[in-house]
Amino acid sequence: MVLKSGDTDEPIREICILPFPLTDVLLQGETKELCLYEERFHQLFEKAMTDHAGIVAMGFIAPPSGMLQGMPLCEIENFRTMEGDTGFGNTSILATIRVVGKAMLLDVREPPEGISLGYMTGWCQENPDDDTKNISLFGKDNKIIYSEVVGECEELFDSVADLKDSIQKLEEEKESKALKKERR
Repeated sequence: MVLKSGDTDEPIREICILPFPLTDVLLQGETKELCLYEERFHQLFEKAMTDHAGIVAMGFIAPPSGMLQGMPLCEIENFRTMEGDTGFGNTSILATIRVVGKAMLLDVREPPEGISLGYMTGWCQENPDDDTKNISLFGKDNKIIYSEVVGECEELFDSVADLKDSIQKLEEEKESKALKKERR
């Protein structure tokens, strides 16, 4: 197996892949509640917890057949196993996953027993946010641009507040003049 590394120095690691439709894309920090009732996902969950420190990948299925290379990495935040008839079988695992990173999928391994009976694993390389590659089209670091935009927004909000105060003072003066005129 030959894996081509991306533009990062991060190591290539094995990961368990939970399949998701494209409509379930999550961003950094977002969570998703899962109900794992199929035996193959129980096995995936067990492997992720024992061999991968509770980290799984969200594999986005791209029709007609395939998977997107870019994928969120998720930590299993908490889980609960429910025994007995849960409506989905004799055992279900209720789990919450949270996106904690992103990775590039380099290789997918389908289970030998087939996708309907097993779970997918793959080899991936984490893509950490790299400030050295954070240069915009204008030749400035994006953080500097964001800081400038925030500064301009603060100035704009201050000027709106000043304008509001000026309008209020003018209205008060107008009311005061009208009251004086009525008294005469």
